Amino acid sequence: MIIVQKFHSLHEIDPEFIPSIELLLKEEVPNFHFIERAQDGSPVTDLYTYFLFFGPTQNTPIGFGQVCLRSVPSKPLLTFAQKICFWEKEHLHWRQAIWNVFGGNSGACLFDPKFVRSGTEKMQNIISDYESRKDIVAHEFHLLKDFQNFKLQNSQSKKTSSRFVLESLSKSSKTYQDYLNGLSPETKKEIKTEWKRLSDSGHVNMGDFSLPAPELELPFSTEELTLWASWSATILTFEKEKKILGCILMVPGKDGNYFFEPYPFEAAENAIVNDQMYLQYVLLKFHDLDKARRCHIMKSGVKLTFNDKKDLEYFTLQGFQTKEVLEVFYSSLEGLTDSV
Repeated sequence: MIIVQKFHSLHEIDPEFIPSIELLLKEEVPNFHFIERAQDGSPVTDLYTYFLFFGPTQNTPIGFGQVCLRSVPSKPLLTFAQKICFWEKEHLHWRQAIWNVFGGNSGACLFDPKFVRSGTEKMQNIISDYESRKDIVAHEFHLLKDFQNFKLQNSQSKKTSSRFVLESLSKSSKTYQDYLNGLSPETKKEIKTEWKRLSDSGHVNMGDFSLPAPELELPFSTEELTLWASWSATILTFEKEKKILGCILMVPGKDGNYFFEPYPFEAAENAIVNDQMYLQYVLLKFHDLDKARRCHIMKSGVKLTFNDKKDLEYFTLQGFQTKEVLEVFYSSLEGLTDSV
């Protein structure tokens, strides 16, 4: 039997549950603060509900789900008959339910593998309860293709699209050199050419700093750097003539997951350090960490996503995995054809 607890803010969740939630999200975010920041930075009109799932014999979460209720602008969607009935106010409370966890790259929910089947059934029951509410006129689901298949029972218009998420690279080599030797000859040659080009550009140094690092002049606020330091983050730098050309934020996560976000400071058209070298510095550092098991690349604090699968080829050639996320939209209103 699965038991569910509901919370309307992440800040309401008991601190004792947070380590278990971080383990459920270990391949999505480094720590709980990432999803807190996403909630706190969202529009005040977005109303969140979080679902913690508990198994029959333990007091730690074995699943995590989320729905966001977003206001639907009703005025352009009203029929002529509804406009005449000006005393009817139900349309002022119309909402769209958005079912995803931290932007949806992990789908609508996450469960401990031992509880996926029973947890999924419980999540479907929750979705059905929301479907019966008159104020919810649309639903948007983010679903992991081939793994999640949540549905609405009533007949409603449906629209499906997909996006592709860059997943992690698993460590399968002891050293960075061993990793390079395991790539295709073409990819290995391309990477070595870029290393040589960087070397030939003259006196580009690569730094590695634990935070706080007052000796570094970085274009980030004191508050941001202090926050990163609280995550035990590291800053990797490219420097030339005492000028920082760019840096990489490295944040340790749970169970050997490490998250990296590049920050180039040069103009792209005449950069000394190109995007390829940021990725290679990430992989060099990753293979140098004894506890590292999975390498994740981020942009603006979330995993990279692409609309075209071909755009991931650059990463897949270097060993990164991918997954497809379906975006399924249902609407009970004739004029509402896209997510708000």
